[in-house]
Amino acid sequence: MFAAKETIDGDGGWFIIMKRRETKYLIVGGGLAGTILARTMEKYGQDFIMVDKPGKSNSSRIAGGMFNPVLFRTLGKTWQADAIIPFAHVFYPEFAKALNQEIYFPRKLVRILNQQNKVDWAEAAKTNDFLDSEIKEYFQQDIVQQLHGSASINLAGNIDVKLMIESYQRDLKKQDRFWPGGIQYDDIEIQENSVTWKNIHAEKVIFCEGYLVEKNPWFNFTPMKPAKGDVIIIHAPLLKTDHIINRKVWIVPLGDDYYKVGATYRWDDRTETPRQDALDELITSLEEFLNVPYTILDHQAAIRPTVGDRRPLIGPHPEIENLMIFNGMGTKGVMLAPYFADHFLQYLTGKKEEIMERVDVRRFQRTWYKNKGG
Repeated sequence: MFAAKETIDGDGGWFIIMKRRETKYLIVGGGLAGTILARTMEKYGQDFIMVDKPGKSNSSRIAGGMFNPVLFRTLGKTWQADAIIPFAHVFYPEFAKALNQEIYFPRKLVRILNQQNKVDWAEAAKTNDFLDSEIKEYFQQDIVQQLHGSASINLAGNIDVKLMIESYQRDLKKQDRFWPGGIQYDDIEIQENSVTWKNIHAEKVIFCEGYLVEKNPWFNFTPMKPAKGDVIIIHAPLLKTDHIINRKVWIVPLGDDYYKVGATYRWDDRTETPRQDALDELITSLEEFLNVPYTILDHQAAIRPTVGDRRPLIGPHPEIENLMIFNGMGTKGVMLAPYFADHFLQYLTGKKEEIMERVDVRRFQRTWYKNKGG
């Protein structure tokens, strides 16, 4: 159990002093990946403690939270869409019910088409069942300009990621499963079959740190390619839609005529400071099709944990079996995380002998051995 006394850690964050605690898994990081993994562990009846320092990386908390099974560039299905999309549409309603929070919003995702898109869409819809073949005007032209019509995507929607994370962390605190503080890698003691950090003794540590894994001495061999993204919150009383709209940028309804608009991509900026050029880019793209007035209420930025090959990072360290990772969900994390958390738990509980090769972190183990001189 946690003791009542609080203090400040060496990284300037708050943590709760604990009596010695035994657990099976120590989850480091409470963003989207860590939250989904912890919830999946709870469903599998696994004992865990989560450590998270809110504010270290905000990508999960400002994300649009969309699930979209279609690649707009090719109009094909996203990787593993036939498996991950149905799984997500079961996982999130169950999680919402457990949290007693409205976090799951199945919606139409309406794509505004140009002349070439219109031709391509009609052809692609013959083989891609996520594409609605009907092309029409989903909005009045004086509200949303659609000179060549629009089309919708089936089984799309969004999650309120920020509410999901914060609600679940409150629940974990009540269960004495949450430690709100930072972690110093030097404080982790690795034994043959266990790991100790402060007063927590765990069989395994699982790192879910987002792009900050670049600083992790055991997993910095992974080819992270972090992408900074800016989003804005707008108030547009005349838009009046429950659909997600996409054309260069996406518009996600937040309720009461508020919408989130995003997102930009910057590969050379590791700060979470909003950029003026990104704001200008969002406004320019938005005003190409939005014909109603709006007010910008907020401008936010964060770093996405994308990987060079655009696939998640899952599984044990190449040499140290009790150090593990569940990370790199990238821009499609809302879709990928539930399915692959379940896949990971099946591996951890012995129901699967191997982790899928395309997501196994050990696909990059040559870099680890090269860096250590092996």
